[in-house]
Amino acid sequence: MAEPSRAPPGGLRVVLEVVGLAVIALVVASAAGVAFVVGVALSTLLWLLDLVPEPVLGAVGAVDPTFLLAMAVLSVVLIAPAEELLFRGAVQGRLRERFGAVPAVAGASLLFGSMHLVNFTGALAPTVATILLLAVVGAVYGAVYERTGNLVVPIAVHATYNVVLLAGTYLGWTG
Repeated sequence: MAEPSRAPPGGLRVVLEVVGLAVIALVVASAAGVAFVVGVALSTLLWLLDLVPEPVLGAVGAVDPTFLLAMAVLSVVLIAPAEELLFRGAVQGRLRERFGAVPAVAGASLLFGSMHLVNFTGALAPTVATILLLAVVGAVYGAVYERTGNLVVPIAVHATYNVVLLAGTYLGWTG
């Protein structure tokens, strides 16, 4: 009969927990970095092609930039968790069962991007281009979920991405 495994001694357990948290933080930071680089690169391309839509939140943020900071907090506690639970947890999970991982990520990401349609006004071409950009960023979240199997990681990546964008916009408007 095999002897039951034992937890490491107190000090070693703490070290292993800290190392585990550091690895998770590194994965989140790396994935958020990838999402941010992809988002900035594609945003720059859209800007060069004159395909930048008018964001609905931009009008409010222009009047009161502190609104962007409130949205950053809301993104961490509500928006990113809700969107990831829906698009990665429910939609991507169901699509994976039926079609496999790659079609699941693609389908959930396209749905994720299209859900953001209400965030923009103006001409159709810039709006569609931005929705596709968001679908690509959503694919990064989906790939992170497939790689880790843990919804907390894409939630953290999504929240980090949103906070960086909102805080950067706030700093750009307030100097």
